[in-house]
Amino acid sequence: MDKNLQEVNFSPSEITIRVFTPGDEEAVVRLWNKVAEAERDIGSLTVETFRKKVIENPNFDPKGAFLAYSAEVLVGFCLVAIRREPFRVRSLEEFPAFISAIMVHPFYRRRRIGFRLISGAVGYAKGRGKKEIRIGYDNPIPLFISVDINRKGVIDFFIKQGFEKEEEIIMTLPLSEFGKETEIRQLHKKVAHLGISVSQIKNQDVPGMLELLKDLAIWWFEPMAKDIESSSLDMANVFVAKEGEAVVGFARVDRIGDNGDVWGILTHPSKCRKGIGTLMLFSALNKLKRDGVRTVHLTTGSQNFPAQKIYGKAGFRKVGAFAMFRKQI
Repeated sequence: MDKNLQEVNFSPSEITIRVFTPGDEEAVVRLWNKVAEAERDIGSLTVETFRKKVIENPNFDPKGAFLAYSAEVLVGFCLVAIRREPFRVRSLEEFPAFISAIMVHPFYRRRRIGFRLISGAVGYAKGRGKKEIRIGYDNPIPLFISVDINRKGVIDFFIKQGFEKEEEIIMTLPLSEFGKETEIRQLHKKVAHLGISVSQIKNQDVPGMLELLKDLAIWWFEPMAKDIESSSLDMANVFVAKEGEAVVGFARVDRIGDNGDVWGILTHPSKCRKGIGTLMLFSALNKLKRDGVRTVHLTTGSQNFPAQKIYGKAGFRKVGAFAMFRKQI
């Protein structure tokens, strides 16, 4: 069906949109990799990877995948995902629709192909009872969850389509610059006077930690529970704050080769601004440093100033930013 991608003259009226059918994956991957050549923040794909990440994903619906053709040339692709996997503590109705991918061949841009793909995505989401469509976290087919803040053209495109922008910042910390042993000792003494202890999580603390997430950060509950059940989480990289036997805070970091990632940090609102979050973070980072991790990365909301203050104390510096989007439909 699809010829090799080529640059030909065409009229916008020649564009046809249809939904995905078996066998289209090879054409989609060719388009994807052509776009990846021009966009440095988009990695290349193989057909095998696309099948595994998309077609075999239980949340994939071919009726939510739109292909734009000029004659026999695939020039645009948009994938909408609606969660179908059940959650333990959130109903499926709570989740919006997500745009998991949208792209147009570089030669065919600024010809309203993207607009038509977005229109198809919104129509599909509406037809399934969704009132919001997003590009961001919780995407059940996470091919695409954000846009580099420097890609003004892409950001302007989504804003013109009626999307609201939410900005996240990227921060990094070379652990060679992290030396907080004295502060850690002082913070342990400080929180102990408040009846709080901070340590690596123990098996008996897991239910309390999950209950904390369920109450205050429900979006973290399911992925944390799954990682624990699948044994994919290194429990030594999770620290908890306890008041007696009650878990009142947690911090999780992950190690990926020589790098680390701050997965999440949370303190019960009644225990904030007491140094507990800082102690949990410093303890987790100190553990990664002892393990030989060189650099730690994290993302946080551009308006999340309390978190940024804690990260700044650890020595994190902002190195970039990206945008996510939402639209009421």
